[in-house]
Amino acid sequence: MKGFLNPVLTGKKSFISFSLLLLMGAVILFSSCKRYVEDHIPGNQAPPDQTINPVIIENYVNKVYISTLGREPSTAELNSGLNLLLSQNLSMSSRNQFLDNVFSNPEFKDKFCERARIELLGGMDTAEITGRIFLYQLLLTDTSYMLFWNDIQIEINRLNKMKEIPDSLAAGVIKFKEVQRRYIDNSFYDELNMGSFNFVVSIFQHFLDRYPTQNEITAGVTMVNGTSSVIFLTAGLSKHDFENIFFSSIDFYEGEVRGLYKQYLFRTPTSVEMTSGTLLYIQNDDYVELQKSILSKDEFIGINN
Repeated sequence: MKGFLNPVLTGKKSFISFSLLLLMGAVILFSSCKRYVEDHIPGNQAPPDQTINPVIIENYVNKVYISTLGREPSTAELNSGLNLLLSQNLSMSSRNQFLDNVFSNPEFKDKFCERARIELLGGMDTAEITGRIFLYQLLLTDTSYMLFWNDIQIEINRLNKMKEIPDSLAAGVIKFKEVQRRYIDNSFYDELNMGSFNFVVSIFQHFLDRYPTQNEITAGVTMVNGTSSVIFLTAGLSKHDFENIFFSSIDFYEGEVRGLYKQYLFRTPTSVEMTSGTLLYIQNDDYVELQKSILSKDEFIGINN
């Protein structure tokens, strides 16, 4: 009959509805418990995604090239760096390999020489060095300068060594520290920093980023003028001795560490960073390794620790 409800069917429907309600309740209860466990039990959160954002890696590649070579990477260089770093998720070994690739570029050493020449000699170019050598060589043919020929020849030798800096560094004949020493051991630097006093002060300011103490000034000037003196606990009695002592001192190595931190991270190193960086440079005598230790830092890359 129309409108008649079968008791059996009605019972089945009620049972099914009740079962569905129970199942939905169990699902809700389970989800609530799961969220409670994740939110309230320490150490039970899902592990964070350790994948480095590709944009960060691309920025890192660009930043390294600009900082060390003074230019952006080419498309091929950018892709090569990205592929290497992404394939190893920016691991420390991949960072070092990438930096090795950049530092092996001949432009790196050329850029270092250019930067040192600008900082120490105001950007003087090779033509000026060649012109000065030619002038001194003319004086060696003038008998009226005979009494000064020995000194003139010494100046020519110093200028030739400075002129050879880029080629000598590229060939591995000299190291980065010798580049800096040769750029202050010439007649051009002497003229820019006239007199023993100004010479000593300029050396401290250029490489240690500080003014020398009165004792350092007295000892340095005395030594540069050719009289026996002691500076940095080492005795010497000539300008050449002063330069060798200075560029072998712990103060010089610390100055290099301080300079690189300011150049790349825009801050001074901590005491721990200063100690480790100085020891790294002294033990290996490797300026490139010191730079790698800074350029491979999360801080330089822009990764939050």
